[in-house]
This record gives sequence, structure tokens and C-alpha cells, in this order.
Amino acid sequence: MFGAFRSIAIVACATLYLFLMSLPAKAGDFNVRFVLVLSRHGVRSPTAKPAELATLAKDPWPDFGVPPGFLTAHGFVLATLMGAYYREALAARGLVAPSGCADESNVYFASDLDERTVKTAQGYAQGMFPSCAAPAVHYRTDVDDDPVFHPIAGTLWNGNRALAVAALRGRSGSDLSALRAAYADAISSVEYVTRRPIPDGALAIEPGAGEDLVRIEGPFDRAQEIAEILQMEYANGFPMSQVGWGRATLPQIVAMSRVRPLYYELTQRAPYVASVKGSNLLSHVLATLEQAAENAGKPGAFGPAADKVTFVVGHDGNIANVAGLLGVSWVLPTYQPNDAAPGGALIFEVGTRASDGTPVVRLSYTAATLDQMRDATKLSLANPPPVFPLFVRGCSTADDGYPCPFADFERVARSAIDPAFVTP
Repeated sequence: MFGAFRSIAIVACATLYLFLMSLPAKAGDFNVRFVLVLSRHGVRSPTAKPAELATLAKDPWPDFGVPPGFLTAHGFVLATLMGAYYREALAARGLVAPSGCADESNVYFASDLDERTVKTAQGYAQGMFPSCAAPAVHYRTDVDDDPVFHPIAGTLWNGNRALAVAALRGRSGSDLSALRAAYADAISSVEYVTRRPIPDGALAIEPGAGEDLVRIEGPFDRAQEIAEILQMEYANGFPMSQVGWGRATLPQIVAMSRVRPLYYELTQRAPYVASVKGSNLLSHVLATLEQAAENAGKPGAFGPAADKVTFVVGHDGNIANVAGLLGVSWVLPTYQPNDAAPGGALIFEVGTRASDGTPVVRLSYTAATLDQMRDATKLSLANPPPVFPLFVRGCSTADDGYPCPFADFERVARSAIDPAFVTP
């Protein structure tokens, strides 16, 4: 994970995955009965307030046209385009009709309560049902933080911060100087674009505060935050003269984004951290998949048992937590490995193996490329976003798409979920 990936090689090699698969499987090899889409929100403005943003760069940042952390107008358009693609792909599966409103009641939309997650879910719904009264998006209005998506801020449990520190130090070492040296090129690229140095600080892993179990002292957090903002600028369609103040091309953005999967590997995917922060969400995902497989209501499931499709929209941390718990990895064009892209999603497909009727579940990850987002490309089965089939350690088979026998997936997921961090 901590090897020195090179962005040009990643972009060149990852383009091969464009042709691996789109959401529908080959006819006859997999009979799907239900799909759950666990998505990150779409393109948003920086979450930092203007005064904080001003400390990150010498020059003023471009105006995204919305308050901090909100979905942009372009981001909403992209969500509708992705929704239209999902409609076509799901229709090819026989889960919904290619057009019309009759299937609205068979599709359930849930999200975290933040504006950017709700609006992304609304964009998916509008894209899927453009001429209809789009289905409602279900989200909590009685809390400040939904513990499904933010278990620590939602006071589900605070976790053992000392154990979290130990878990991270056991992956990266107590002295981060070697890690700093390995990522010096990416950090220097960020500093070149912002015209402002990033202090190294103590180069240490320490207990965090609030929702953060741990805190990484050093340049990694700031560098990954700036790289993400530049990624959002590019995806939002700003003129190239405004993307990184004219000092950042797409290959450069991909290169400096190397620090993002490093940061998330430590702060979100590390086993203990993922257990504390992801067990609750994964338990609800699993209940929804079991409900579909058994065609009977399950406590904790998203939506009713009759649904054929469920969308759940959260954050990049949620994607990283669940992926870390299941041990899955991916790489897509224009992104670093395991980058949870804006609008990117983990896809869970429940069905049966055609040859013998065995219940199975298959996982994949999909996201529009940064160029597809920038150009607001119309997505379709003929021009899909890249999709990466995921191999789940302990249950995937060698069949097309690496399906897991459902009972084996249940076992793997339950072993990853810590009941101490689960709420109904």
C-alpha cells in the first residue's frame, strides 16, 4: 500500500479496467434480484471555511458558488447523469423498466443528513425518473449526526483512542519520517501549486478528538485536503486557468493525489478504526442484503423487503470504512488506488448462480472518471463509467465478477462487524 505508485503508470494501466465490465453481467451467468448502491456524495465545494482556506494557499481559491461543503450545481447535474446510467443498467438487469414511473416504488433512496448527501441522492432519483415525481430521499431529521454514517460524532461509541493509535503505528511505524520521504514528491507538487509550504510538524500519530479517533501530525492531512480540492475543481469544470491557479494539469492532480489513499489507509481503512467507524453502516448494509435474499423484512435494513434497488449516499470515509472491513481494493482511471471518488460507489448485487441456483452476492466499485465529470459526459451502457469487480477475501470465487456464495459473504461480513459499535 505504501509503495511509490507513479500516476502515469496508474492512469495507463487503470484504463484497461474500462473494458472489464459494466454494471450488467454477461447474460446467463448471474441472475440478479436486488442491487444496493453505497455511494459517496458528488462534487462539492471545499468543506473548510474561507478563512481556513486562505491559509492553505498564496492565491485566492475559485468560487464554487455554494456554501462550504455543499453539492455544486455541476455536481447535481453529474448525479442526474449517473442516475440515468443506473436506470439503463438496472433495466438491462430486469430490475426496473427502461422508462416510466411504475418502478418508483421499487427503488429506495437513503442518505446522511448533510446537504451534499441528500442532494446527491435527489440527483440520482431525478436522473432515474426524469419525468416523474421522484421518490423521496429518507434521512434523519431528529439528530445532528446520524450514527449510521458518523458513529462517533453521533455518540454511538467513542472508541479506544489509544488502541487506534497503536493500530496505526503498527502499520506505519511510530516514526513517520520514512513515510514522509516516500511521499515527498506528492507533497512537493502540492506546495508548488499552492505556492505555500506545508509544515512537517511532529511527524507522529496521536490520539484524535471528536469524530477523529487518531490524528496524524505532519503534512499528510493538509496535502491530501488540497489535492482533493484540486480534484474537485477539475471535476467541477472550472477553466484550466482556475484549476490550481493554472498550475495543475490532470496528470499532476493524479500524481499529488497519491497522499490521499495513504491518509485514508491509516485513518479510515486500518482494521480497528474501520471497525469502530464502519461496523454500524456495514451491519445495516448486510441486513438489507439478507432481506433481499430471504424476501423477508429484517431489522436495521434500508427500506422495505419488496424493494429491488436501494441507494445509500454517504461520504468517502464511509466507503473507506466498509471497504477496509471487507478487505476490498480497486483502481480506476484518473484516480489513485482505493480513492473514493466523488459519486463513486460500492455496488452490492444479490442473486443466484444460473447453473445451480446457489444464492450469491457480487461486489464492484464504480465511478465516473474525472474527465467524464468535467465534461458532464452522458453515461450509458455504450459509454459507461469504469467498473472494477471486487474480490472479497474469504468468500469470492473465480467465476466472472468474483461472486461469493451468500452464506460465505454473511460469514465474512459478520466476522468484520463488531457488535459493540452497532445500533438498530
